[in-house]
Amino acid sequence: MQAELDQQAKKEEPTDAAPASGNGSASEPPKLTPSPALQPQRPIANTEKWYEDWFGWGLAGTGVIGVAVGGALLLDASSLNDEANRTAGQQEANSLHDKADTRSLLGTVIGIGGVGLLATGVIKLAIHPHASETTTTAWGVGASSRGVFVFGRF
Repeated sequence: MQAELDQQAKKEEPTDAAPASGNGSASEPPKLTPSPALQPQRPIANTEKWYEDWFGWGLAGTGVIGVAVGGALLLDASSLNDEANRTAGQQEANSLHDKADTRSLLGTVIGIGGVGLLATGVIKLAIHPHASETTTTAWGVGASSRGVFVFGRF
């Protein structure tokens, strides 16, 4: 294997000849030549538009639904409190106030969560990468007089 690589290296013309020193060894390491069969990959452009970001839209849509459900629960809690204030029986009024408190707490928690999801979705849509940004990756295999090497760019 090593003999084949040495023969291949002798066949290839060096791009820069290294100056030889008096003892026969080069003062610089040998030049590495990549295999011509492996070319770098072309840049991959992000062609997805901001309005095609379904994850961002899903977050924003879930946030809108959460805000709507939280608002409906808060409105229902207010209605239950008004009904409890009009009721003559103390036991029924206490029961309605307890339901109103539970719905008010649940509406507040769901509403705050909905606002957070909505804000996250809007931010995700706003900072979506532009189509002009590209990601370049390349890799290759080469040979030198001392062995085989793998190189890449990410």
